[in-house]
Amino acid sequence: MLSEIIVPGLVVVFLGMASLLVAFGIWMGWLQGWVQIMTAWFVASLALIFSLRQAFARLAPGNTQVSNMDEDQDAIGMLVEVTKTIHPGSEDGRILFRGTTWAAKSNQEIKAGEKAVLQSREVNLWVVNRLDENDKKP
Repeated sequence: MLSEIIVPGLVVVFLGMASLLVAFGIWMGWLQGWVQIMTAWFVASLALIFSLRQAFARLAPGNTQVSNMDEDQDAIGMLVEVTKTIHPGSEDGRILFRGTTWAAKSNQEIKAGEKAVLQSREVNLWVVNRLDENDKKP
């Protein structure tokens, strides 16, 4: 149970508490035989985990962080390099993004070697727009 100070989760404490309860039951003569002892420990462990874990968790709250898990949403607006010319109305273009090439389409012609801006994603196909000279960032 002392290891719980280092290892978070509040599970080991309840397993240890169940062991102490079972040891008390053996000492009092209420539990005899390994089947009764193991069953009592299992039931006591589950009962303690489900009944007391929330109460203990409120006393020692953990660090939680909520963040956007949609990587595609974070990618919108990023600059990418066009590796294969993108023709309007066609899905045969390719861009270099995240270390690999992806299929891309656009309503503009964007030549290989030019920069483009990610607009959205449709399954495995990125929709891009040409990067205007005014939009270039240092």
